[in-house]
This record gives sequence, structure tokens and C-alpha cells, in this order.
Amino acid sequence: MSGYDEPFNDEWEQKLEYDGFNIEIKDTLCISDTGMFYTFDANDFSGYENSYQDMDGDITYKSFKYDVPSGKYLLSIKGYARKGASGHSSSCENPDYGFLFSLVKVNAFDGFKNPRESELYEFNIGWLTYSKEAVIYWFSEEEGGKKEPPKKDEYYCVIELEDGSICKLYVQFDRRNPTQDRMTDNCRVMVLYNYSFDYLLSSNAEYIICEESYKRGKTTIRKVGRIVIK
Repeated sequence: MSGYDEPFNDEWEQKLEYDGFNIEIKDTLCISDTGMFYTFDANDFSGYENSYQDMDGDITYKSFKYDVPSGKYLLSIKGYARKGASGHSSSCENPDYGFLFSLVKVNAFDGFKNPRESELYEFNIGWLTYSKEAVIYWFSEEEGGKKEPPKKDEYYCVIELEDGSICKLYVQFDRRNPTQDRMTDNCRVMVLYNYSFDYLLSSNAEYIICEESYKRGKTTIRKVGRIVIK
């Protein structure tokens, strides 16, 4: 919490920032994981922290309490990832991600923002760390590609590597930022299953993406487009 905790230092990099969320505080502000919403009890706090010891003897923090004066506030949220984090090794003892909350007191609210009803917000810092922004240029049907691009928000494809091996990719289309060309899609992409291939998603890398199909025990690979990592 800004003004209460130590700020993130230069070992971290900011991944997201959203502001303008309404929050009305009465006596105390508690920040916790969603699991505590069902069993919340102020008496569970030992001072300003609620924690437990896991089977390995490590302390895990579930929530924090702050003495914030009652009133109406606008809440801002910043998300950070440790520099060099792969997105696959974060733990309670050595977290690779964290949030910074800030409050600005106001006399009254003017409108509201609801991230549950909007695609404008992405709070998964891990996803923003191990996935990469990219652009897909779809081959036309005349080029042997698809008749039209996928309409769903998610897509699975593969790329063939020089040694003949296959790398599977998961794609999430950015419907908030559509392109003018219907055969081009902005997206985020990540490597599936084999994280040793993460290096493939380096900036400006370019690959031919393919779709796999199975028929009569044989695998067929069809080239459908070109992906460029931003």
C-alpha cells in the first residue's frame, strides 16, 4: 500500500496500471486473497497481518490490514514483476509478482468502473510476464490459408522449428485493439507445455504458424499465417 509499505525498487518492472476505482472505507482497509471473502473475520488478524504456516514451515500471508481513515477514495492498482522473471517459478517464499495500491480521497464519486463487466482490464501479472504481444497476418484462402480468421478469443497453433520439432502456442486475441485489416489480428501469445521454448518469443521474432489435424492416424500440418512478436 502506497504510503504504508516499502515501494518496489529497481529490481522490479511495472506491468500494469489502472486507476479510478471507487472504494468507501469504514475504519479499516483489508487487502486479501479472494478465498477470505467467504470466511472473513477481523479477529483472525495478528496485528496487521493474517498468515499461516504451510507444511514446509514457510509463512504465507493471506491478507493485510491498514488503518485508513473512513471516507470515499479512488483506488489505483499497479502490478509489478521481478526483472528476469520467467512467469513459471514464483512462490510464496520468493514471489515474482506484486501489487501496489494507492488511494486518493474524494468528497463524492463521479461514475464508476467495473472490471468484471469489461475486457479492458487484465490483472494476471504472470500472464503479462510469460506471454508476449504479437501480430498475426493470416494467409488468404488463395494462399492455402483459412477462409477467414478465427472468431473466438482463444486459439491454438504450432510452429515448426528448424530441427523438425514442433512448438505448441496458445494465442489470446486482443479484441480491445482490433486492426483495420480483417486478415490481421493483434494478440498475446505464450508457449504451451515446453517452457524451454520460451526463448522463441523474443522481440521481432517471426514464424509461420500452422494448424494440426489428425486423420486416419496421420498428422497433417497446414500453414495458416505468419506471427511477428512485438
